[in-house]
Amino acid sequence: MKYEANLESVKKHEVPEWFHDAKFGIFIHWGLFSVPAFAIKRKNTPEAFESANRFANNPYAEWYLNTLRIAGSH
Repeated sequence: MKYEANLESVKKHEVPEWFHDAKFGIFIHWGLFSVPAFAIKRKNTPEAFESANRFANNPYAEWYLNTLRIAGSH
């Protein structure tokens, strides 16, 4: 039977045998790339990159760990 986007088609659909014994699960893919993101507190974004300490308030998540090493940045 071909699926159609309506309630009758869904009601006619037979689920596979394994469906009744299946358990609900969630897979979370977590790694080094899963660091929290943040944004600078200044209104003018380019202003943050002009300073000598430009990575203290860098809005890019890749620099999160490096930013934590800068005193006063968190």
